[in-house]
Amino acid sequence: MASLTDLRFSIRCYTLSVCAHRHDYAQLVLPLQGCINIELNGHAGRIGPSGCVVIPAGTVHSFAAEQQAHFLVVDLPALPVGMQRLDTPFVTLPAGLQRYAAFVETQLQQAHGEALVRDMGRLFYQLLETQEWQPRLDSRLQRALQYLERDLAVTPTLEQLATNSFLSVSQYKTLFKQQVGMTTGQYLQQLRMEKARSLLAFTDIPIGIIAERVGFQNAPAFSRRFRAHFGLSPRQLRSPRPLR
Repeated sequence: MASLTDLRFSIRCYTLSVCAHRHDYAQLVLPLQGCINIELNGHAGRIGPSGCVVIPAGTVHSFAAEQQAHFLVVDLPALPVGMQRLDTPFVTLPAGLQRYAAFVETQLQQAHGEALVRDMGRLFYQLLETQEWQPRLDSRLQRALQYLERDLAVTPTLEQLATNSFLSVSQYKTLFKQQVGMTTGQYLQQLRMEKARSLLAFTDIPIGIIAERVGFQNAPAFSRRFRAHFGLSPRQLRSPRPLR
């Protein structure tokens, strides 16, 4: 196992300009909000919140990201064995790891000690070791995800999504659950909550307007769903934390 004292988490944003570099440690890039375009080892792809980019040590990679996009970046001295055998740097992030990445993000935004970060890193690496990694999503499902992300105020029907993906409804539902690890409704709710959190944290847009932008008819319904998802209300998230 890699030395967990050398595993480092960070939350990062990138620019629209294309950048390229290499480093002597391995790296995982997990989109939390928005997408990143990245190229390495002859592979080019666009990865969003359900995906992960696996960058081996010493690999030159070029990348550019959407505005307001942010990512959980994990630097580690060595990739788990299963990730070393991948024939593509782009993989689908299992649902459990998606939720754990969101938990890590929340902890990094709060006051925390080195012991907690080390423990989070140990569990994260163990989770990586136990996964059966799947290549990035079927191109038909990528069409569906792009359709969902286009306007979060709209709730498309399964028939619309299946037609857009060139699948029957039953094929679409089965493939979506297999590859994304959740239903379309659950995934759309996750997109909406992450978008709302980003708007609350980085803009001064009124809560009522944010609610409308992520598909809610009124602010109270949005606040209830937001609290159930994150454990705090939109106003609590937006309020500055008191100095300690």
